[in-house]
Amino acid sequence: MSSDPQDIETIERRSAAVASVREVVHAIWSLARSELPLAEASAREARSYVEWIDRTLSRLTLPADAGPARDVVHLVIGPERSYSGALPIRTARALPPTGALGLVGARFTEVALRDPEVADRVLFSLPGASAIGDVDTVGRSVAAALLRHAAERSVVLHHMANASGQLHAQRLVFRRGALLDFPPDTFSPPEEVADAVLVEAVSGELIAAVAESLCSEISARMLAAERAKLACDRRLDELAQNWRTARQERITSELLEAVAGAQALRSASPPPNQ
Repeated sequence: MSSDPQDIETIERRSAAVASVREVVHAIWSLARSELPLAEASAREARSYVEWIDRTLSRLTLPADAGPARDVVHLVIGPERSYSGALPIRTARALPPTGALGLVGARFTEVALRDPEVADRVLFSLPGASAIGDVDTVGRSVAAALLRHAAERSVVLHHMANASGQLHAQRLVFRRGALLDFPPDTFSPPEEVADAVLVEAVSGELIAAVAESLCSEISARMLAAERAKLACDRRLDELAQNWRTARQERITSELLEAVAGAQALRSASPPPNQ
């Protein structure tokens, strides 16, 4: 590094900028860290509710026939926010190669639609959950979209299972099986109760999938923030070393200039009288 007096000031400005970025990244990491346990608890509750609904449905009806696998719609739930590392790209790469698509998650949809072949297959796209409070609303809006666009098709649900973007796949069944010969007593007709439970089962499954995808996204956000913090720390260490080097060079330059000035003054002074 040269001994230009501006070098130190430039390094100090860069250090301040990197420190500011680190503060923002740390805030993102702290928020994700606080959100993750709540999101995981929400996902567990949603999954427990789905299991309870499934047990209720099994008390009313026989197992449903999933129907033929032709004319499939793949519902894929991906990241909603942009700050989640490479998760949106990995999720987009994991899209099924054939079949119609329903995409959930703004950032994931943005990445997926860059491929014209994917864009041609999309039936609908919806925003995903960016916070825990969005999970129920998003799950039910997805259920409504499926009823509009894919009620007569075979639907396969894909949602993020972990921070790596790996997708878990399962078929959604929109039809119920035949009523049992002796269903439990209900205040409403058993057929109406079974149909209502089926709707709730599908909605609950989607809500659970949205909640679990949100957990994956938050985990990916934490990992991305941790990597960014480490990168900022390394950069700050480099700039600190550069600052010390520049400071030493400036001091050395100033000392040399002072010595050279003193020597010049002595050379210019007349010799003392003998």
